[in-house]
Amino acid sequence: LRARNTGARFDWRVACMMKRFEKILCVFTLVFVFSFSGKVFAAQTEQVYDDANLLTESEMESVQEEILSLEAQTGWDVFAVSTDNAGGKSAMAYADDFFDTHTSEDASGVVFLIDMDNREIYISTCGEAIRYLTDLRLDDILDDAYYDVSDGEYYDCFGYR
Repeated sequence: LRARNTGARFDWRVACMMKRFEKILCVFTLVFVFSFSGKVFAAQTEQVYDDANLLTESEMESVQEEILSLEAQTGWDVFAVSTDNAGGKSAMAYADDFFDTHTSEDASGVVFLIDMDNREIYISTCGEAIRYLTDLRLDDILDDAYYDVSDGEYYDCFGYR
């Protein structure tokens, strides 16, 4: 933006005001971009979505590596998810919707959810994973995980000790 020369007289006040406006606009743009992007990139990897900020960066990376290994062995889509805002949904509905929106329609896999909003942990299975992760196995996994969650050991809750 430039101040205009109105004939014989150049208005320096307009030029100064325009410079201030440019600086303020630049600062607001930078603040918005950095504050928004930091949250998005810090809270998730491809299979780990830690929206409740329960894990450190190194814990997220470790869980991510374990999930990639599990996916390679099974061919399933596997997600570790935490949330502190389930949007009014139950833990079951949140986990099921998460799987549906992050996979293809015919995918097999599992979502392990720590739902801080509803104060619940939940495992959602789909496709081939339903046959392998029976109700009895899921109950055993959840029973062990409840002890870790109760102690605030969220990394251990995901089963990676």
